[in-house]
Amino acid sequence: MQMLQGLYFRAADGSLQSLLVITPTEVYINTGYLRIAANTKIDGNVIASGMIQAGAVKAGHLESNTVSAMFANLGTFVSAGANGKTTISGALTTVHDENGQLRIRFGRW
Repeated sequence: MQMLQGLYFRAADGSLQSLLVITPTEVYINTGYLRIAANTKIDGNVIASGMIQAGAVKAGHLESNTVSAMFANLGTFVSAGANGKTTISGALTTVHDENGQLRIRFGRW
C-alpha cells in the first residue's frame, strides 16, 4: 500500500503479522523474526547503551589492538615466563624467580 509520504507493507496470517513502513526519514520493521541473508554493513553509531546483553560477548569472539580501562575488577592476574612469574591479586603483588623463589612482595598481605 502506498501512503502519501511513504510505503506501508503488512503481511498477516492469523495472529502473526509483519509490518514494514518506509518513509523519507525512517524504515520501521515490526516482525517476530528478521532474517538478513546478505553481507551486511551498518554505518553510524548504532550500538547504544543497554543494547548488548550481559554475557553476550565472549573473549573468544573479541579482537582489539589495545584495551584500556579507568577502573576494572580483573580478579587475579598472572604473567609467567622463562624468568619467573608475577601475580597481582587485589592489593598484593608478588614476583617469583624461575625456581619459584619469592623475590618481591608488596601491597597488603
